[in-house]
Amino acid sequence: MPPAEVSVVIPVHNRAPLIARTIDCVLAQTYPHCHIIVVDDGSTDGTAAVVIERYGGNARVRLLRQANRGVSAARNAALAVATGDYVAFLDSDDVWRPWKLAVQVACLDRLRAEGVGMLWGDMDLVDEAGAVTLANANRKCYGAYRLFTMGEMFSSSATLEELVPGVAPPVPGVRVYWGDVYRCIAMGNLCPTPSVILTRERVRQVGGFDESMRTGEDHAYHLRTCSFGPAAFLDVATFSYRKGAVDQLTAPAYQLLIAENGLKTIEATLARDGARIDLQRALVDKKLASTHAWIGTLMLDAGDHAGAREHLVESLRRDRRQPRVWGMLAAASLPAPVTRGLRASLRRARRLARGSSPRE
Repeated sequence: MPPAEVSVVIPVHNRAPLIARTIDCVLAQTYPHCHIIVVDDGSTDGTAAVVIERYGGNARVRLLRQANRGVSAARNAALAVATGDYVAFLDSDDVWRPWKLAVQVACLDRLRAEGVGMLWGDMDLVDEAGAVTLANANRKCYGAYRLFTMGEMFSSSATLEELVPGVAPPVPGVRVYWGDVYRCIAMGNLCPTPSVILTRERVRQVGGFDESMRTGEDHAYHLRTCSFGPAAFLDVATFSYRKGAVDQLTAPAYQLLIAENGLKTIEATLARDGARIDLQRALVDKKLASTHAWIGTLMLDAGDHAGAREHLVESLRRDRRQPRVWGMLAAASLPAPVTRGLRASLRRARRLARGSSPRE
């Protein structure tokens, strides 16, 4: 049987300085049986020209172009033409480890017999110079990891050496976990998309990304992916996530959209599949309380005191033992100028306590 082919999906919008580095990290994979589908989502900075100039004669790189419709539409355009036995996702400013596909394909080849149709990994956060600012960041960036132990998430595990003998581990002792994680991912995303690889069968079952969602589409997609059967986690950083000086993901307005869409996804999933998810009420309340508190705090920072009070009250209804949320609720009852001054003073005090300049 010939080696499995991997279709690599790269959506891109205005990344002319970075797109070649991202494509090159795929072409440099130690697993050569892969091809790339770049979808230029209406770039205006010459991104497509970079791809054509550098890779126009490379049969492994295909460029699709469309009007600007968002990352979900771009990924869906690539999925519509993907022909690989596996599909992997990569964002246009991130970089895979050279061994990523070799290790992940070996794991999925082994675990498909047990119904596993998806595998994801960890990530390192890096700055614009490529220096690691936070290693193995999944557990810090995704709150759902803090609700469960690995044994509660997954029914099976093994070291990489035990699972796929002969595949060189990136570091000694790496573990692979697998099982039905649907009830866990229902509480929040677990999977950075550039670490994800899926079987063709699972892609067919799931369909496309929700193009109506401006944010949170990744969680909604991976949630559906895990609803169709077991998934696996490779517990090692498989790529570097680049955080720039101006990072949209950390902008307050974007954070609020992420939080609101995350809440909608969780509530809709509980309403639809509550019996299947079957989690303790206290754990569900804890998750919903923290999500409402997050939204309320972001709304308070944005000056929406009425909206903040609504979410903070709901957070306390689910968990009254939150002194910080009580404090936020008190602040949301004050006039907006007073609240802004108090919170600005608190932020300055925190920076000074960390030894940072108050002008940071």
